[in-house]
Amino acid sequence: MLTWRPWDLTGSIEVGSYLDRYFSFLELIRKEKFYKDKKINVILHPKSRIILQEQFPDIYDKYEESFYVGDIKDALLNSKVVISDYSSITFYAFAGGSNVIFYWEDKALAEVEYGAPNILQKEIAFGGIVERFKDLHSEIVYNYNNPQSPFHIAQFSKLMECTSGHNTENTYDYIQNIIFQNEHNPLEEESAFSISEKQSSAS
Repeated sequence: MLTWRPWDLTGSIEVGSYLDRYFSFLELIRKEKFYKDKKINVILHPKSRIILQEQFPDIYDKYEESFYVGDIKDALLNSKVVISDYSSITFYAFAGGSNVIFYWEDKALAEVEYGAPNILQKEIAFGGIVERFKDLHSEIVYNYNNPQSPFHIAQFSKLMECTSGHNTENTYDYIQNIIFQNEHNPLEEESAFSISEKQSSAS
């Protein structure tokens, strides 16, 4: 699953565009024998699915059977390899045991269009990095046949300090503590001010 790219809304499917990347991958899995006995989940961003259905119905019908329908969480938890650019699903997938491949052929353009560098950079990536489509297949094969590497596990651990499974509860408790610590009682403040005034007057 690739991150949504609003600048790709050009009314046509151009070379290197969001949808073109998907079609290139679909043709790859049709061509290579390696994928014949594998279950491939091609997950479209919901917005791109709508655009494809409305603007390019013939193309959608051609590939419809290849597009994943269902809870994305289930697809991620049951995948040996997850391919994305910098979507947050990569964190979820890796935590669930999948190998992650970062497809970064368009990374520089995306950062320009978004107006800022992505939080994921080469020095902290927790998966293989592919910058050319022709290198994607070999990286998929390698990651399918191997477990998560100790290096990538260590990289992921640097980014994810809390792995207990209680992050929501812990975040709530943390915020509550901050609120209570910084909460001021107006009556207590007024009382303290009055006492201070009386002490000053007495002196």
